[in-house]
Amino acid sequence: MENSPTELYAQLSYGEQLTYEELLEVEEKLIANLQDLLERAEAMHLDFVQQGDCLLLQCVFSAPKRYIFRKIAMHIAGVLPDHVSGRLFFLDKMLESVHLYWVEPGSWREAIREIPLLAPEDLPLHTVARIQPEPEELPEDNATENSPAETEENRPSENTAAE
Repeated sequence: MENSPTELYAQLSYGEQLTYEELLEVEEKLIANLQDLLERAEAMHLDFVQQGDCLLLQCVFSAPKRYIFRKIAMHIAGVLPDHVSGRLFFLDKMLESVHLYWVEPGSWREAIREIPLLAPEDLPLHTVARIQPEPEELPEDNATENSPAETEENRPSENTAAE
């Protein structure tokens, strides 16, 4: 696995006020702006998916820094046209934290959540029946294999089942 410890997932939603033609024009400009911004932020593997009334984005960062995440959110908020809003989700692949950003034209909000190693005690505990692994079969002792007592006469014949 290459060294890309942080992944960004983003969703930019278009308001119902936009006509189809306006949506296509807005989307084209957004993709160009976002591609330029993310390349300057050294994002890799940019993937844009147009899905209905939203634009989905996914990419990775090799040198994640909080100030870069904030600059990305700030820049996106600055270029968003009216009737477009979005959410950015930066995931630390070591599962130490997540950074969430909500962006609207001219404004953005941030939430950072540390992910504890162990589940918080106040969460409900769901249990399941455990399936125990089958014990491994022991290798047969070579001394018992094809012992002189075992002859063709002592073995069940293939025709026994038919009888």
